[in-house]
Amino acid sequence: TGALTKQQKIRRELRRLLTDMGLHEAIGYTFTHPGQKERFPGLYPEAKPIRLFMPMSEERSVLRTSLIPHLLDAAVYNRNRGTEDVALFELGTVFVTQEETLKDLPEEKTHLAVLLTGKRKGRHWAEKSGSVDFYDLKGIFEQCCEYLGLYGVEYVPDKPKGFHPARTAAIYLSSGKGKQRIGWLGQ
Repeated sequence: TGALTKQQKIRRELRRLLTDMGLHEAIGYTFTHPGQKERFPGLYPEAKPIRLFMPMSEERSVLRTSLIPHLLDAAVYNRNRGTEDVALFELGTVFVTQEETLKDLPEEKTHLAVLLTGKRKGRHWAEKSGSVDFYDLKGIFEQCCEYLGLYGVEYVPDKPKGFHPARTAAIYLSSGKGKQRIGWLGQ
């Protein structure tokens, strides 16, 4: 009693790791617009939308299947207010089902999404601060993998919906089940 579960400890340490790297945690809505799934199908393109019985509005009428749309909304919000340099992450839940009409509870899966825009912050006064790029994101991801003990990660060029077609890589993890796609890095 009174102790964190293993999953809670991992999430807490992962949040600490990401904030130590200079990222800010965002907490997005669990409910989203139905059109968001078409823009960013995420890891579950075959998942059916989970509509709420009595939504607050059409903008918040389905459960999310990706964390990316709300991070993009946060970046747009900041850019519209003159803040170009944004480094955000969200460690949250997405909801997945194959049922057209929901009879069972959907699967709840924990995902991590990171968004970087603008200039990277120099760690030293003499260091130049250039624009963030793919390798900044890859470095963050690899530090998370190292913390989690994930080895056997491969990057394969890919063209998922919602990403730049020539600046995106699928992330595969080799395990006892073979290679499994666990996400993307991209613009």
